[in-house]
Amino acid sequence: MSRIIKIVLLTIIFFFLIFFYKIYLKKEDLVIQNVDTNPIFQREEIKNNLIHNLTYSVNLGLNNEYVINSSLSEITYKNDNTEIVNMRGVSATILDKNQIPIMITSDLAEYDNSNYGTLFKKNVRINYSNHKISSNKMQLNFKNKFIKIYDKVEYDGPLGQMFTNNIDIDIDNNKIEFYMDNNTNFVEVLLNK
Repeated sequence: MSRIIKIVLLTIIFFFLIFFYKIYLKKEDLVIQNVDTNPIFQREEIKNNLIHNLTYSVNLGLNNEYVINSSLSEITYKNDNTEIVNMRGVSATILDKNQIPIMITSDLAEYDNSNYGTLFKKNVRINYSNHKISSNKMQLNFKNKFIKIYDKVEYDGPLGQMFTNNIDIDIDNNKIEFYMDNNTNFVEVLLNK
């Protein structure tokens, strides 16, 4: 009888350890997931591939989310049947794992529905906490976990202002690089007094 109790107790402990490992110790790889592959229509008006008030919501895993809205969109297809959404009057929000929003607005954007990559164009504005960045273009690449902000970049933050041609952000490593298009110009930094 005591042998059966020992076997039952060891089995329970074994399953508890497996359960504990899977819940608390196993590291999960970042996998981009799309919870809903269909766009959410707030108001649907389709005429010649034009859609008013289009919203895409993408779950990026690990409590990260990407939501992009446009006042007017046109759906086009590349030769490989990739769906590209040309957007006007664009606003987007990226929520990181701490649920801190990065707000992006622009006049135009090209959204790739196959990989959620987005090219924001014309009057791009990025707000993150008390940091503000403006530029003419911003490329958001979730596949390579990379953000490139370029073409007349201006940064305004609590410590001052900066003017550059390019800002590259590696999302995985949280590395940021500021640089000019050629070596004859320098990044300009103005510190607050």
